[in-house]
Amino acid sequence: MTELPYSTTPPPTRPAPSTIDALPRDRHTDPRDYDPGDDLAAAVNVALMLGRPLLVTGEPGTGKTELARSVAWQLGYPLFRFDTKSSSVARDLFYTYDSIGRFDAAYLRAARERKGGESAAALPEIDDRDFIHYQALGQAILLANTMDALKGWLAKPDAYREWLPKDWPEKEQPPCRAVVLIDEIDKAPRDFPNDLLAEIEELRFTIPELGNVVRQATKDFQPVVVITSNSEKHLPDAFLRRCVYHHIAFPDGDRERLTKIIRSRTGLDANDPLLADSIEFLARVRSMAKLGKKPATAEFIDWLAYLRGIGAESRAWLVAKQTDKEVLASLGALCKSQDDISPLRAELLAWLNEK
Repeated sequence: MTELPYSTTPPPTRPAPSTIDALPRDRHTDPRDYDPGDDLAAAVNVALMLGRPLLVTGEPGTGKTELARSVAWQLGYPLFRFDTKSSSVARDLFYTYDSIGRFDAAYLRAARERKGGESAAALPEIDDRDFIHYQALGQAILLANTMDALKGWLAKPDAYREWLPKDWPEKEQPPCRAVVLIDEIDKAPRDFPNDLLAEIEELRFTIPELGNVVRQATKDFQPVVVITSNSEKHLPDAFLRRCVYHHIAFPDGDRERLTKIIRSRTGLDANDPLLADSIEFLARVRSMAKLGKKPATAEFIDWLAYLRGIGAESRAWLVAKQTDKEVLASLGALCKSQDDISPLRAELLAWLNEK
């Protein structure tokens, strides 16, 4: 059977430089401690094998964004991130154009010609490439081409190095692959995914400001695209058809799986009483019908980190300190609305007072 590139058991060290190593992090966001599980790892490999974007949905806090970090680290590719906003348009994913800077340059050039008596031929030409600023997917597509191509496409041939990690070796030159994270695509207007159909499938884009030139990734170095969504709105069917889809479900009812995830993200020992006790409480909270938003993995890890910070050791410790303001205030890490605070506080006190 062919060995698959992405695994639930990552290598002890990364095979190549990655943007990940330049980021400040703790175990919560460290890609080396990310445990995708068999189903998610299989979905990543399907996307890699088909050369399709991987669309990942799930509750906020279930590790969708961290998946992209993990894939980049395991494969040794730089990670480029695009944070989708309600004002995003499809072009923003590839590049932005400094039209004001272009206008100013033309104005200054004309002013020099008028006031200085210089002829237009003697003045340096305005290079429109200077006003193109490539963004996440645009950067990855350009890096998938040869140095000879980049020399003609960039105003400064080595400008691409600004996109790469600071520790990227000088000898490592394009073409190379990258991981592109398009985070929370459901925040964007509906036209955003509709306007990306050909671009996301063929990994190419057009630049009208440069005379409609086309930039396309070479087949052997196509970017790995990971798209996340909180499912706040339905994405167009034509866009979904071009993606490999996977939903990260919270492991309700799977205590062993949840324990494994929490241990990998916190470093707690398997026999730590606080780990077992707090997971028991989380299971109760997740089963509450009254909650507007159930806490996910990220909220639970924050809560656990806070309890550790105030000295919590076990359920018995919490029983002794249950009326302390520090303990009750911790519930703000688990729930995110005033309507959820009261039922959650009542559930905590009920759990602590059970024999």
